[in-house]
Amino acid sequence: MKREDKVISLELAKEIDKFMKGLVRASLKTGVHCFLVAHPAKLKNDTGHVGMNDLKGASSIKQDVHNIMTVWRDKAGEDKGYHKIFLDMQKVRDDAGVGGKVAYEFMMDSQTYRETYD
Repeated sequence: MKREDKVISLELAKEIDKFMKGLVRASLKTGVHCFLVAHPAKLKNDTGHVGMNDLKGASSIKQDVHNIMTVWRDKAGEDKGYHKIFLDMQKVRDDAGVGGKVAYEFMMDSQTYRETYD
């Protein structure tokens, strides 16, 4: 990575950190629950599943947010005729909450999702 790219990357990380702190502050002040959609940077695994470390600006996001959910779509399965997505609650700051994974199958006829257990 060139020096100028490192400087730009560092500046971007600072801006993401500043934004996240402001978002959390506003959420706590107003009592509003915010959903932030963050797309992954380049995945560092072969599974295609997105983890907390794969989010662009991950250190600020992981540190400041109260909950992290990832959604993964099984694109390989679509070639075999099934359409599944997986919702993974990877971080729950509230002591009363728990993380976990849920799978949903897309029902073509009704254009809705239903929870699956396989």
